Amino acid sequence: LQEGPFALMYNTFVHKQRVRVVLRYVNGIRGIVTGYLVAFDKHFNLILRDVEEVYSKRAERGFEQSNAEMELRRRRTNLYR
Repeated sequence: LQEGPFALMYNTFVHKQRVRVVLRYVNGIRGIVTGYLVAFDKHFNLILRDVEEVYSKRAERGFEQSNAEMELRRRRTNLYR
């Protein structure tokens, strides 16, 4: 486990760092969960603890902004708080 995605997951697990997981629809972002990694497998199924969940509303038809754009805007505003 020297490099690659599994090495990153393993190091995150060993060092007890929080992870941020982006939940997706087919064409956009559904939400974000942030928590501590307890376990994972080769299919990238994750078990997290102390999780914070943030969900975004799905963009309505005719609305100009996609969920991805809404999420980027939300992240930018949270960075500067």
